[in-house]
Amino acid sequence: MSTTEWDDVYAGLAHMVLREDFPELPAKYVALAIDRSSRKTHRSPLLELLDVEDLNGTFTLKTATELVARVTKVPFIDLSNPRVETDVAPIQQGGLELFAGRECIPVAFEGRQYLVAVTVSRGLNTVIKRGYAETDKPELALGYLPEVLARIERVRNEFVLTGDQTDEPQAEAAADPVIDRGNVQRVAVEDTGNVAFVRDTIEKAAGQGASDLHLSLDESGRLIIRMRIDGVVRQMVSQNAGNGRKLIQSAMSHANMDIGTQNEPQSTKFEHVTADGRRLDVRSEMLPARTGPKITWRLLDSVNSIMRIDEMGLAAPTAETLKREMGKASGMVITTGPTGSGKSTTMYALLQERTGSGEEIITIEDPIEYKLAGITQVQVDPKSRRGVKWHNAIKSALRSDPDVILIGEMRDPDTAQTGVQAAMTGHLVLSTLHTTSALGVFARLLDLGVEPFLAGDQVRIAIGQRLVRRIHRDCARTEHLDARTIELLEAAGIKDVTEAPAPGGCDLCARTGYKGRSALMELLVVNSAIQDAVRFGGGSELAIREASNEDNYIPFSVDAKRLITEGITSPSEVLPLLTSVDGGIWRPGGEDVTALVPVEDTKAS
Repeated sequence: MSTTEWDDVYAGLAHMVLREDFPELPAKYVALAIDRSSRKTHRSPLLELLDVEDLNGTFTLKTATELVARVTKVPFIDLSNPRVETDVAPIQQGGLELFAGRECIPVAFEGRQYLVAVTVSRGLNTVIKRGYAETDKPELALGYLPEVLARIERVRNEFVLTGDQTDEPQAEAAADPVIDRGNVQRVAVEDTGNVAFVRDTIEKAAGQGASDLHLSLDESGRLIIRMRIDGVVRQMVSQNAGNGRKLIQSAMSHANMDIGTQNEPQSTKFEHVTADGRRLDVRSEMLPARTGPKITWRLLDSVNSIMRIDEMGLAAPTAETLKREMGKASGMVITTGPTGSGKSTTMYALLQERTGSGEEIITIEDPIEYKLAGITQVQVDPKSRRGVKWHNAIKSALRSDPDVILIGEMRDPDTAQTGVQAAMTGHLVLSTLHTTSALGVFARLLDLGVEPFLAGDQVRIAIGQRLVRRIHRDCARTEHLDARTIELLEAAGIKDVTEAPAPGGCDLCARTGYKGRSALMELLVVNSAIQDAVRFGGGSELAIREASNEDNYIPFSVDAKRLITEGITSPSEVLPLLTSVDGGIWRPGGEDVTALVPVEDTKAS
C-alpha cells in the first residue's frame, strides 16, 4: 500500500487533532501529529502511529478507517452493506454538490439517520444546517473514502436532483475550508456562484473519466447536464429552472464564446487545470437549439493519456505485428473506424515506437489531440480563409526533411493522393480513414482517386478499430450462455464459447458493471495476394477478404473471442459491433429475432 494512498484518506487528521476536536486521543498520537506538523509535511499521523506500532501492513485502508472510528469514538458505517440505504431527502433539500464538496453522504441504517464522512470536522455543520430540518439531525459517522465517493456517484447517476443551488449557497460553499490531501494542494476556488459551478462541473466530469460533457436547457429553462463515460451518456445533475440560463451563459463565457451570439454555432477551445494538476484541452461547441444554446465540451488529456503499444491491452500477435511494421522505413499505416473509436490514441501509440530514435517526425492534424515532446505538430484550419490547408501542409512537410509523417485524416482526394505520394517517396505515413473495417481501406482510397497499383504497393497494414466497455472485475460474474446467445456468437464468427463474463454492478462502477474501455481490433497485413486483389480486383472488400488468410488477417471476431474468454468484456458488448461490421444488425431480445438481419432488408421493411 503506497504512502500516497494512506495520505489521500488521512491527511486531514493532523489538522483535526491540532484543533483539539478530539482531546481524548492518545498522547502519542497527538505528539506524532504535532511532530509531523512542525516539519511542515502532510503525511498522516495515523500512518506514523501504525509505523510505531509495527503492524507490518496488516491493516487495509478500510480497517484503518475503522481504527480511527474506534480511537475517536465515532461510529463507522460500512457502505458496502446493501442494508445501508442512501437517504435522498437531505440531498434533494441541500443539493448533491453540498455533500460531494465535503465528501460525505447521508444514509439510513437500522432505523437511524447518519451523515457518513471521510473525516469529522466543523465543516459538516454547514451540511447539516442546509440539508436537514431542525428537528431531524443525523448522527455523524466515519466511512471508507472510496465507498463514500462511490455512493455520491451512484446518486449522481441514478437520480435527477433539483436542489435550489443559487449564487449565494455556492459562494458560501466555496468559502468553507477544504482539506489538503497528501502532496496535492487543493485550493478553494476564488470564483463564486455560477462560474464556480461551471468549473466544478468540468472537474467532476474529468474526475469520472468523461470524454464529453453536454449542457442544455429543457422547456422550462432548467439546465440539464450529461456526460459520456465509457461511451455511454449519463445524466449528471439538473439545476433549477430559475438559474439554468445564467449557468449556460457562464459556461459560454468560460469557453471564450460570445454570449451575445446565440443564434449561430460557435467553436472555441480552452484549457482546464484539474485539482491533481492535469492540463485538459477542452474543445467547445455551441449549437443553437430550440430551447436555448446547447454546449458540448470534449475533454482531452493531451499529455497523460498517450499510451504505448504494450499498454493498449492488445493480443500478443497483434502487438508484435504492429511493432514490426512500425520499424519499416516507408509505406502507409492506416487506421479505420467511426468517430470516437480511438483511432487517434492508436496512431499516437504507434508513433511512440519511432520517437526518440533520432528521426524527424511531423504530425498534421485538426485538431492536435495529443501533445508529444520532440516532434513537430502542425494544426490545420481548413475552414479559415487564411488557415493552413491539409494538402498544403503535407506538401510543406515533405520539403521539411521528415522521416515519419502523421496525417490526422485523409478526407478528400488531394489529401489522400498527397499522402500516398509521401509514402512513395520513402516516408512512413500514418493516417486514418472513415470506413467500416480494415478490408474497406483500398476501396476508399480508390474512391478518393488513388491509383490501384499505388494503393496496393504503399499500404503496409490496415487497422480496424472499435471500443468496448471493460467488465468491472470487482463485481463481475460468470454466466452460462443460453442457446440464442451462442447462436448469435457463432453467426458472428465466435465459436466454442459457452460461458462468459457478465456485468454485475456496484457503487464503484455506478451500478453499470463496466469500468473503462478496451480496443476491439482487426488487423490486415498487406502481402502480394492483397496487392493483386487491389490491382486487378478493384480493391473491393470481398476481393480483399478472399485474398486474406489467417497468416495476414486477424478479423474482429478473433479479437472479440479473446476479449470474452479473457474476461475483459461481455458478449452483449461485442455482438452489436461485429454484426454491424459484417453487414447485419443484432437486436437483443424480442420474438422477431430469429437471425442476423441484413441492413438492406431492415431498411426495406
